Amino acid sequence: MNHQTSTTTLGSIKRPKLTQEEQALQKEWKKYDDMIQQINQAKCYLDKDGPEELEQLITKWRAIAQHVAEELLAVFNEQKELFTMETSWDYWGDEESIFMDESTDDLDEREKPEEEEDPMVQMLTRLKVDPEVIHYSAETNSFYD
Repeated sequence: MNHQTSTTTLGSIKRPKLTQEEQALQKEWKKYDDMIQQINQAKCYLDKDGPEELEQLITKWRAIAQHVAEELLAVFNEQKELFTMETSWDYWGDEESIFMDESTDDLDEREKPEEEEDPMVQMLTRLKVDPEVIHYSAETNSFYD
């Protein structure tokens, strides 16, 4: 790979500027490195506590997530404008919000909340939370175990 002739200074170390291709590869490398770290951490939990302990922690996390979703729904129903993607960018001050991984213009129809849809599903969808993760059923309008 060809490096550009200019350099950047990091402390007292001079490094050549990375090309766009090298920057893309570095970003890809970091993504996979993060995934490996998550897998190793999960393996460590499995080895340390065993699957039963991990299942108990997941159940506990899910119960807390359900409780938070119920509390947040009250706020959502009162102030829906805070939950729109455009407003959340302004509110949070960052287009790279944890709620966004792609442009809202690119959402397909199944991801766009409909007005007749269950308010909990509508809120979770806007927050990019899969209702199944926290065991919420749109058919029964309730959480399940």
